[in-house]
Amino acid sequence: MGGDLIRSTTGPSQAEWFRYMANSMGDLLDAWSVHVYWDFWDPGKIDVRLLNEVRATFSAIPEQQRRPLYVTEFGIRGIASFEGEDTYQPGFWPDGTPMAATNAAAFQQAWFNIRATQLGYSGTVRWDVYPAKYDAGTQDHSTLGPAADGWPERPSYRALQLMATTTEPRGGDIVDVVPSPDADASKLLTAYISPAKNITIFGLDTDGGVVATTSSATVPYSIGGLPPNAFFRLIVWNGDGTGVNVDEGFFATTPQGTLDFTAPLDSVFALTNTPVMQVPR
Repeated sequence: MGGDLIRSTTGPSQAEWFRYMANSMGDLLDAWSVHVYWDFWDPGKIDVRLLNEVRATFSAIPEQQRRPLYVTEFGIRGIASFEGEDTYQPGFWPDGTPMAATNAAAFQQAWFNIRATQLGYSGTVRWDVYPAKYDAGTQDHSTLGPAADGWPERPSYRALQLMATTTEPRGGDIVDVVPSPDADASKLLTAYISPAKNITIFGLDTDGGVVATTSSATVPYSIGGLPPNAFFRLIVWNGDGTGVNVDEGFFATTPQGTLDFTAPLDSVFALTNTPVMQVPR
């Protein structure tokens, strides 16, 4: 894999590097990769980078020269200083909480993952799972807190657990979830079918990404095209506002294969018939 491309402001552009990899490194690289970071107040950059920049450039390359596309770093930045004190990346939430420890970071990272699957990326990599020294500088985008604090599991760790434990790690397929004509454009859903034909649907409402505090609002979802008269388990990250996974139990589809439920505005859900032995909290 090669590239690890960022939005370049000096030297060759990202598009030039993609063309170079396609024209001169086809015998070396089996996959291409990019990095994506954004500010918490600008989640629109998720689509700007994934769709308008990277995918647009990728699509312009002749199909026979393309390689599978990955995101090998992504993360969300906060405010660079708090009460006059500068800090290392990714900075702070406005109340002084380290950005990586917030529900907002976890929510927007889940938003990123769902959008990446919709756009055909082969995979994404969380940078980092654990806090570590990076070159000469310091950064802490990690999903676990520092060792001195006992490696606490941050909300982003729990959101990542939700996705990892409700899908098979390899061999399945991402499939399109087609919105109905009257569907709310802020709802993002993606579906995964495992090699055993189990179905997992992930979803969220992007309006939840701009909620400053825990929200009491709920969002209705109605999903069709499921097996009729079948049971699906609903697991909701941040279902109680504490950044952990909440097991909402089993729900039955109608004879027509439809299932209706609600989830908090600032939550991420997994609806699955994949066997999950223990719900990760």
